[in-house]
Amino acid sequence: MILAPEGSSSRTLRIPAAQERDAGVYTCRAVNEIGDASAEIRLEVGHAPQLMELPRDVTVELGRSALLPLGPGRGSRTRQPDSGVLFFESVVPEDQALYVCEAQNVFGKVRAEARLVVTGHVPPQIASSASTVRVLERQPVSLPCILLAGRPFPERRWLKAGLPLPAGSRHSVRADGSLHLDQALQEDAGKYSCVVTNTAGSQHRAVELVVQVPPRIQPTATHHVTNEGVPASLPCAASGVPTPTITWTKETNVLTSRGPHYNVSKDGTLVITRPSPQDAGTYVCTATNAVGFSSQEMRLSVNTEPRIQVNSSRDADEPLRVTAKAGDEVTLDCEAQGSPAPLVTWTKDFRPVPSVTDRHRLLPSGSLRLAQAQVGDSGPYRCIASNPAGSASRRYVLQVQGRPVLVAWVSPMALSFPLCFLGLLHALPLLQAGLCHLFMGALQCLLPSPLHPTSLQSLCLSSFPFSLPPYLWLGCPENRGQGPGQCQAQCLECGSPGTCGQEPGCCLAGDLGHIISPLLAPVKQEWGGDFHDSSESPGVFPGRFCAWSSSRG
Repeated sequence: MILAPEGSSSRTLRIPAAQERDAGVYTCRAVNEIGDASAEIRLEVGHAPQLMELPRDVTVELGRSALLPLGPGRGSRTRQPDSGVLFFESVVPEDQALYVCEAQNVFGKVRAEARLVVTGHVPPQIASSASTVRVLERQPVSLPCILLAGRPFPERRWLKAGLPLPAGSRHSVRADGSLHLDQALQEDAGKYSCVVTNTAGSQHRAVELVVQVPPRIQPTATHHVTNEGVPASLPCAASGVPTPTITWTKETNVLTSRGPHYNVSKDGTLVITRPSPQDAGTYVCTATNAVGFSSQEMRLSVNTEPRIQVNSSRDADEPLRVTAKAGDEVTLDCEAQGSPAPLVTWTKDFRPVPSVTDRHRLLPSGSLRLAQAQVGDSGPYRCIASNPAGSASRRYVLQVQGRPVLVAWVSPMALSFPLCFLGLLHALPLLQAGLCHLFMGALQCLLPSPLHPTSLQSLCLSSFPFSLPPYLWLGCPENRGQGPGQCQAQCLECGSPGTCGQEPGCCLAGDLGHIISPLLAPVKQEWGGDFHDSSESPGVFPGRFCAWSSSRG
């Protein structure tokens, strides 16, 4: 104990090396002549905290109790007795950690660490497997999720596209954790995840399911028709997994889109840019992928415009003139080619000709056959061959030559006032049809049949403005052994018929015979035989109307 010197106003008690026995209550007292005063001071002698035992790491099995000496208590499952020991009643994985023990007082503090290790706690571990699983449509498949480790035993869940699988689906989870489908469909394809979780952690494994589908070609028309030169498209829309490859063949020849004639589009359609008849036929579309193939046949018909066979020496645009005799068989050709086979129709005078009549017949080749041609059959004909690709036509002008009739007016008065007016009217349609021609006052006609004398007589009027009686002259070639009654010649006076003579040929004006006789030359040349010249016949008066006709039975 050290006291301050006397006479000092301040006194301090100094203890150089305090010990625990120095602890206690000390009293300081001051005294002078007036009085005294005192004060007490308590002295505590201590030291900084010291750990009696250093903490150590503790390993404990999951679920058992554990003690960490001198450790702080935390949580409801731990207790810290007065001794400073940290107690765990039942260890869980979350209790595994590094714990710090710290003690302090007014003299200082001390700090120590200890680790609690929980054994039997293993995070999940999934075995490696293929990231992609392929399966044929409608076949069973399993997506693996094999556990290699995990304690406690992990919980397993399957997700598709990040979402839980719907309840009641066709999926099932087997004991080994794999996801199983009895029949895989295209809708089952996608990305799946297996997620495993326990108290030690979690892990997931992704796998993609690919449902392979053999190629399927969408049904479409199997027969396609186009016109020559018009682009044709043959569709071949195919589906499948993986995406099928489309190939086209025609009669075992593989078609490519490298040339300008064929083009295969991305959707598999075959486009023929300018079809020709050679492109017609059967085409096969084949779709192929890794799991199969499918094919479909299609038939292409190329319509071609009708073509009518024409002699190369003739102009197809000019009508073909055909001449025939009355009663002969006449065939007007119209053989047409085209695809499909053209339909052939005929017109005459721009009116349809029936395919079958008593005398007309349309042949399978398209030609028109007239069994017994008549002068009335004369005129313009046209055959028309048509099909969906177009049409073609060919023109004819048919002239059927009847028995010749030569009519002449030998009187200028008769030219101005025809005595046989009805006969002229009868000839007008023949003039329009080109069957009669007026030459040097004579009308030359080709008629379908001979005019009988009585019919000639009916062509004359019964009364005339002039007193000169008109006469008709009928003549024909000599019988030439054809027998009696085959040819007659009469001279008829209109209104008062009579016989001019028994010999063939009469009533010809003698002074005009040299004019009329040359007109008979074409008749003689065409029909043969001679006409009697009756220029010397008596009793014939000038100004008479004369007509010649010839017949062949």
